[in-house]
Amino acid sequence: MRKILIVIMSVAMATLFVGCSLDDETSTSYLQGTPVSVSTPQEAENALSSFSGINSGASASPAPARAIALAQSLSPSRVASLAPISVTCDNGGTYVGDYTDSSNFNATYTNCQFGTITMNGSVSASNNTIVLSNYQYSDSSTGENLIMNFTVTSSDPDDVTINGTISYTDASDSASFGYENFHMIVKSNGDENINGKISITSNTFSCVNGVLDITTVVDLTPDLSGGYSSGTMKINGATFVFNANNTVSVTFPDGTTQTLNQNQPPVCS
Repeated sequence: MRKILIVIMSVAMATLFVGCSLDDETSTSYLQGTPVSVSTPQEAENALSSFSGINSGASASPAPARAIALAQSLSPSRVASLAPISVTCDNGGTYVGDYTDSSNFNATYTNCQFGTITMNGSVSASNNTIVLSNYQYSDSSTGENLIMNFTVTSSDPDDVTINGTISYTDASDSASFGYENFHMIVKSNGDENINGKISITSNTFSCVNGVLDITTVVDLTPDLSGGYSSGTMKINGATFVFNANNTVSVTFPDGTTQTLNQNQPPVCS
């Protein structure tokens, strides 16, 4: 079964644990900006690219994918064999862990270095909820830096809800992301159901900045291209019906329709 996304942070996380309304301004502290317009073909392709980036890490920045990969890695149902009982920071820094069982633990990192990776902040788990507080993951070999403040609620690694914020920088971009009741499910047959809001603020792809309100109407069936072969979803009032030939049929809020290709990069004029 294909997971929600490519688990970009799996190695880092294994190391870690071994040791509103659409028409209104956004008021939550997690989201930045106003709803992204999806009223033209280009705006639809950009919105779809942003959504695809959440799922695969292929759009404006991999941070959405990294966040949800992290959420899956941190799912309490997967923690039992990875719970932090003792960790030695192999190149400086400190780690303090307090492990009770697979659903209750605390881990605090202060400049804790594992090879090229440095971790700061804390991770705590209690009753299917995991909280990251000012958790910073940086890799000197790539220049990547993530700062996360969010809560993951999950009783199953294929059913996660995220609320919170992430900031991301690397050599080519800096971006921030907010999640509000962002709920992702992978069904037993591999179909995906994704609902909730995410805000994007990217320096490189400023045309996708703002809030995406995502609703799955019919479960999404992934294909080998990284898109979907069937399923229906809504993004900010536009309806996207996915087709088996790697296209998507879009109905805009004004009732007009357009067939577009999937997996297009954002274009900012």
